[in-house]
Amino acid sequence: MLLCYVDESGDEQALRTNTDTPVLVLAGVVVDHAQVRALTFDFLQLKKTFHPSIGDPRLPLSDLIRFEIKGSDLRRNLREGSRNQRRAVTKFLDSFVELPEKVNAKIVGKIHVKGSQPLSRWVYPESVAAISKQFEAQLRAANNTRGAMILDARTKAKNVSSVHRITTERFRSGGDPYQHLGRVS
Repeated sequence: MLLCYVDESGDEQALRTNTDTPVLVLAGVVVDHAQVRALTFDFLQLKKTFHPSIGDPRLPLSDLIRFEIKGSDLRRNLREGSRNQRRAVTKFLDSFVELPEKVNAKIVGKIHVKGSQPLSRWVYPESVAAISKQFEAQLRAANNTRGAMILDARTKAKNVSSVHRITTERFRSGGDPYQHLGRVS
């Protein structure tokens, strides 16, 4: 079974300041379920390496798991940080991009460049649908493997349109375009 973890960076809003994220990125990491544990523990180790304060062995594992590394903090340290902070971010990112490679994970996604006007209110559900199609193609190519998608928790109002879009496509007349997604053997 393949799993696809989807998260976003940025928002649909127009650019407001010169420090706003200039893009909305929705990306999915596709990984074999048998590799999830290794990928997770490698990422937790990476967190501890670059944030020693959370690496204290006396802290519960749940604190380490909950600690979030925010892209906005990384960008700020690259732009405004000291030489050591910029170097640490570069080393972190270099180590981070090696993680999926170690477990033969694949990245799928959509990038939307922002401008002076907000992006379409449908950009998120349309992007989730595009990622779902890419994931379905991977499942078919992998000897009709089954799969599941896990989407980052947003607000209920923001999630409804994505869920509605995929559910409608799955149960439309003319067939399910996601035959391997969520299928139980």
